[in-house]
Amino acid sequence: MSFLKKPSQALIKDLERFSINEIPYPLIIIEGGTYSRGSNENSHEQPIRKTTTSTFFLAKLPMIQELYSEIMQGRNPSKFKGNRNPVDNLSWNHIKNEFLPAWNNHPKVRSLILRHFPEKGLGTHYFRLPLESEWEFAAKGIKQREGETYCHCNHLSKERWCYPKSGDETKQVGLLSPNENGLYDMEGNVAEWCVDDHEVEYEITVNGRQKGCISRSNRIDNSVIRGGSYASYSFDCRPSSRSHPNPNTVSSEYGFRLAGGFLL
Repeated sequence: MSFLKKPSQALIKDLERFSINEIPYPLIIIEGGTYSRGSNENSHEQPIRKTTTSTFFLAKLPMIQELYSEIMQGRNPSKFKGNRNPVDNLSWNHIKNEFLPAWNNHPKVRSLILRHFPEKGLGTHYFRLPLESEWEFAAKGIKQREGETYCHCNHLSKERWCYPKSGDETKQVGLLSPNENGLYDMEGNVAEWCVDDHEVEYEITVNGRQKGCISRSNRIDNSVIRGGSYASYSFDCRPSSRSHPNPNTVSSEYGFRLAGGFLL
């Protein structure tokens, strides 16, 4: 069930200008639609199928170390330090059980939710990791052009922090050009956790909409990583590429960005 069918202009502006203690973390509305999900490049990306996403919002940037540290009272587990670098060395279970509760209970976040969704109260975690169907839809851009392998065209843009351009380390977020949706660092820099359990084939859909495995507080099955990292070659930086690490895995290649828009 979506509560973000017709986002108001006030909500759009508040998301775009969102910050905590003067640390900006803009989010944008991704209007829902139907697209061809998956590819024939790898068995884990098959079958290609038409998938429909509802409208949601997604952070323009991966979570940065300065903001993570602000939320987590000074903690910063990252291997590659830098306020504007993406936070890394985080497991899926840590994000789910420690970071997201702290984020959703922050006064600035609570104020945003109460202002725009007063009828929902504060019992629901509005911010979360993206569904991998959302992540791929957002990464492929507005036009959702058939047959394209990467976010912009049918080759990996030189302006992506994949290996060897990355120098085998993370970089400050937002330095390179965004994709068609205005999202930065969707290819490379850090691979991004999604909320779903991993399946060898894509998760079962209901009426063409993906079911997300959202409610677990701890996960035993493998989770999903998208986007490739600074250590990935171009093939693993494609929007359709998927990896499936254990949810307790901690790696300097793994980060995340926030999403919202479903009542989960």
